[in-house]
Amino acid sequence: MSALLKPHHRRSKASSAKAPETRSRSTSDLLARTTRQELDICPVLTAKSLLERIALVLESEEVVNRQGYTAIEDCTGGAYIIGNDPIAVFKPVEQEPYSPGNNKGYTGASDLQPFGIKAGILPGEGGIREVAAWLLDRRGFASVPTTVMSRVRGLGAGSLQRYIDHEGFAEDFGPSIFPTLEVQKIAVLDIRIANLDRHGGNLLVSKGTGRECRLTPIDHALSLPQWDRLDDIWLEWLSWPQAHAPLTEHVHQYINGFNGHTDAHMLVQLGIRPECAVTVRITTLLLQIGVNAGLTLGLIGAAMVRPHRDEPSQLESMVEAAVRLTGCGPLGQSPHCCATCGTSTKFFVELAKQIVKWTRTTTPSKVDPPAAMRRSTSLQSFRPVHHCQVF
Repeated sequence: MSALLKPHHRRSKASSAKAPETRSRSTSDLLARTTRQELDICPVLTAKSLLERIALVLESEEVVNRQGYTAIEDCTGGAYIIGNDPIAVFKPVEQEPYSPGNNKGYTGASDLQPFGIKAGILPGEGGIREVAAWLLDRRGFASVPTTVMSRVRGLGAGSLQRYIDHEGFAEDFGPSIFPTLEVQKIAVLDIRIANLDRHGGNLLVSKGTGRECRLTPIDHALSLPQWDRLDDIWLEWLSWPQAHAPLTEHVHQYINGFNGHTDAHMLVQLGIRPECAVTVRITTLLLQIGVNAGLTLGLIGAAMVRPHRDEPSQLESMVEAAVRLTGCGPLGQSPHCCATCGTSTKFFVELAKQIVKWTRTTTPSKVDPPAAMRRSTSLQSFRPVHHCQVF
């Protein structure tokens, strides 16, 4: 366990629970209880990934039975550490902000009604997005911890994520010590999922080989908003110099290996609303065209963030232009739309043209991040669930 966690470890009867004696369950029993959506996305998982998910659920069930769980107070939704020596973090769907069971003060209707804490995401949709971020992190490139939808006795259904030992958070160290590749891995993930809340408090810092450190991204409940609500994307790494460094051939090839259309299919099967699933096709198109035009991840990310609250981002403007010129959005009912996810070929052809035009007017060099990013320290809208002060 992290040295930061050990001194603060404590448990109370009010915040912990213990279930009856553990009983053995076979892998076949576990798979039988897996939801249809989970089984539908199994083909996109490697055998190793599938086994990791099964092992995480089995271990968590055993530890909950023996040791219980501890509530985390410093966050906007329900979150629980599984075990005395943490093995997982569980977030019940019913306790997310503005969901019926939330006990952190985020109740009733939000100011963004019908949305919850962020525009484009409905209350109760956070858990499945935690799983989606892990699935979209192909081959574990950005090191998103293994995540699965599961159930914990007494807490109901929610996202279960492998706990990662860490020395602290990015905001505790500052970006100067982070390897360029580590930052760029996070940037690729955040661009793809249109992260609405990437700040230094939800990037874990662990010791790597030698003097280098490793970054682990957590808390992805606020990502994949509706395609027509891309107005609140937040990427704190835009102010970090590593995001504006040239890409290595390895990162470049990894990005070119994405298939945004296939990913949108996978997200729909997972249970993400189509109007949110299609966002990954938009962001993947922006990412791939941008890097192949020689742009840095910093430039591409800056195009996704509003320069000022009332001024649309470059990505929003490109999406709006594609809608105006085609007369349709990314989803439709015409013969030219995908039967599986409903995406419109006509729209995406035009959007690709708009992105290419944008790359031709953008200088492939470092630019200043939007003013809001320069003033940022941390959004704090969704506190990290690995926070050491909860013990």
